[in-house]
Amino acid sequence: MIAQKQTPHVNFSVIGAQKSGTRALQHFLVSHPEIGLSLPSAIEPHYFDREFLKDTTDDFSGYHELFSAQSLTKLTGDITPIYLYLRGCLERMYAYNPDMKIIVLLRDPVARAHSHWAMAHQRGEESQSFWRAILHEFGYYIRHGQHPVYSYIQRGFYGTQVARLFSIFPPEQCLILHNSALRLSHEKTLFEIYDFLGVAKMECPPQEIIHSRKYDSMAPLLRKILRMVYASDTRRLEKLTGIDCAEWRN
Repeated sequence: MIAQKQTPHVNFSVIGAQKSGTRALQHFLVSHPEIGLSLPSAIEPHYFDREFLKDTTDDFSGYHELFSAQSLTKLTGDITPIYLYLRGCLERMYAYNPDMKIIVLLRDPVARAHSHWAMAHQRGEESQSFWRAILHEFGYYIRHGQHPVYSYIQRGFYGTQVARLFSIFPPEQCLILHNSALRLSHEKTLFEIYDFLGVAKMECPPQEIIHSRKYDSMAPLLRKILRMVYASDTRRLEKLTGIDCAEWRN
């Protein structure tokens, strides 16, 4: 643990899951006058997975430089989806601020995996077909462990990740939501988030689709196999959180 010699400035974090609507939530939160987020040049700060070990100070000045001075006077948030998945991030966050509130948006893990692959493929980070990329991911994980890109399937084991989250941060400091809630119950979900964060309810920004991508559909057999892969972990998530994930089994 790092000795904490000042009051932490960052009060909450949206930690995942990737491709589950975190960028849309960032778009909605930034319009609230009581909430401050990171600089546009560091829209996902990535401090606790990239920069934490480089910062030799004990006042986290390197972290705070990723936010404007005005943002740091508000309820300040860090939106970096990889924190949920990558081991070590949550422990570093707790060392920084054990009172930090945590928001997690979760998407159907099968759809999330395919969307993650499509994004990587379009960016040129992945050259293989989806099913070949999955096989490569499995081999990489066995040999080397976690990887920020080759994690299409691994990132969808939410039950395991939320269990780790609850072992570090108290469950009452965590808000776990279906990502579809922002689409199906936009105002209600934003009000729930405002209540959780302790900011005033205000007129909600209009619902928008942010960063939507078009890509080919998944082969039905592969989809069925992946449903089976995630079945046990999804049941674990339901027991941990009480949220209903029945739609992910259809």
